[in-house]
Amino acid sequence: MLLLPHNQVKDFQKQCGMSEDVFDMSSEPTEGNSVEQLGVLGDLKSLEVLNLARNQLTKLCINEFMGNYNLKQLNMTQNRIRTIAKSTFSFVQDLTMLDLSMNMMDEFSFFTELPNIEELYLQYNQIIGVGDPGVMTMLKKIDLSFNKWNCDCNLKQFVNFMREPGEVIEVVGRTASTSMKDTYFCTMPLMFMNRELNVLQSQELTCEKDLPPEDELPAGAIMAPISIVAILVIVIIIVFCASKNRRVRNKHRQFGRVGHTNHADEHVVASGGVNAKNIIKNDAAILCHVNSQKWVIDIMLPTLKQKPQQSKLRCEKLYIDVFTIKSQV
Repeated sequence: MLLLPHNQVKDFQKQCGMSEDVFDMSSEPTEGNSVEQLGVLGDLKSLEVLNLARNQLTKLCINEFMGNYNLKQLNMTQNRIRTIAKSTFSFVQDLTMLDLSMNMMDEFSFFTELPNIEELYLQYNQIIGVGDPGVMTMLKKIDLSFNKWNCDCNLKQFVNFMREPGEVIEVVGRTASTSMKDTYFCTMPLMFMNRELNVLQSQELTCEKDLPPEDELPAGAIMAPISIVAILVIVIIIVFCASKNRRVRNKHRQFGRVGHTNHADEHVVASGGVNAKNIIKNDAAILCHVNSQKWVIDIMLPTLKQKPQQSKLRCEKLYIDVFTIKSQV
């Protein structure tokens, strides 16, 4: 066992003549130093527990743990880690506990690289989004509290997980005695500011990529004006036709039909108005100038009444319409 607490160690460089057995240990607490690079620690194949809490690490490269096949517990809390290279944890498949709390990471996308992880601590980082922790089938405890969640479409899987994490997994901060508002809440966008994750619906979470570009209008926005224009055209046509029919009727009235009915006459009936609508019932029609209307009614019609046989009209009664116009025919 090698204990190196509270020193000024900045890195681990393998010196000439040093035996690898010196670093062959089951645990190695190195708390309170200033470690910036892991160096040869990645060559310790028998290492099972590595404690690098409260150091000055800023990033983890892909080869950091390439030789630590038997590593079970890794504690790197309270460092300054911002970035972790893809596949960094793929070389420590037996890892059961990982503590990266109180760092400066804004993302963590390594759930699929930790098949045997049982405890994962990522609280107090700057994480804005993660995937579905449920893919870690051996997971028993996870803490992702006090991060800077960006509640958009990329957070749907995590929101669904937080709503129903299952009976086996303990989500720290999501208990009956602790308000999730103090531990898991949105920091952006503005519309979801301080909104608790457990009350969000996944369909509420959208991204800008889900919205149409500014220069591309949705189909509804295009069809709505077209529909309105079509309706207006139909209304205008209906109004125009109705107006035209009204003008025709008015014109008929203007040049109209002045009817005269002689009820005492058994042979000649001069009709107009309603009777004139059914022209099939009329025997004849007289068209004259308005100035001649009186002569037609007073002289011509009585003549037909007195001599119907001479006019060759052999009906018992004659139905005649009298039409007048204001200009000469």
